[in-house]
Amino acid sequence: MQDVVPKEAEEKIKNGARVIDVRTKEEYSAGHIGGSVNINVSEQSFTEEIMKLSKDSEYVVYCQSGGRSSTAQKIMSGLGFKNVYNLSGGITEWKREEMPTEK
Repeated sequence: MQDVVPKEAEEKIKNGARVIDVRTKEEYSAGHIGGSVNINVSEQSFTEEIMKLSKDSEYVVYCQSGGRSSTAQKIMSGLGFKNVYNLSGGITEWKREEMPTEK
């Protein structure tokens, strides 16, 4: 399991890593990392939705501050995903470093 800081996450995204926002739909609507998909880790359907994704791809997961995405990372690793990176500090840290978001 690996954490990445925003600059490392940005580099992984540029190199093709898929981005998963594990927050609520309301949080996602308020602002998210461009190109991310919203799969709420707190929903019962989380595992079902995650299993639709390729286990061979690289993923950057994030939430507000890093807690829920750490949980999502553990779940995904347990399901056989090999390259899952947790955005350390979540979107809060991403914004602090003045990285771009969209609504």
